[in-house]
Amino acid sequence: MITVLSDYGRDRVAFHQYESLIDPEIKVNKLPVENNQINFKKTGNSVEITIPEEIFRADGLAIIKHFTQMDLFKFVPSLGKVNFIESYENKTAKKEEKPAKPAEKKSK
Repeated sequence: MITVLSDYGRDRVAFHQYESLIDPEIKVNKLPVENNQINFKKTGNSVEITIPEEIFRADGLAIIKHFTQMDLFKFVPSLGKVNFIESYENKTAKKEEKPAKPAEKKSK
C-alpha cells in the first residue's frame, strides 16, 4: 500500500479554477424591482429605507443592505443611522367584516 501526501488535494479547487482567480468574472446583482418601489425617508440625521415585499427573499438581500449602508455612511458623512423597514402582512387573517345594518322596523 502506498500513501501519497500532497498539497494538490488541499488546493485542488484553486488549481482547477486558476484562470478564474487571475481574471474573475463578477456577476452584476440587480434587484427584481424598479427604483420607485423602494422608498427613502430622511429625518434629521437618519434615513428609513422601506423594502418592498417582492424582494424579501431575494438572493443576497442581506449583503445588498450591508453595502447600501456602507455607501450611505461613506458618501453622506452627516448621516448617523440607517433603518431598513420590512413590513409583513398576515394574509391568512380574515378581514374585519363590516357591521351589518340594523334591521329596519316595519310600521303597521
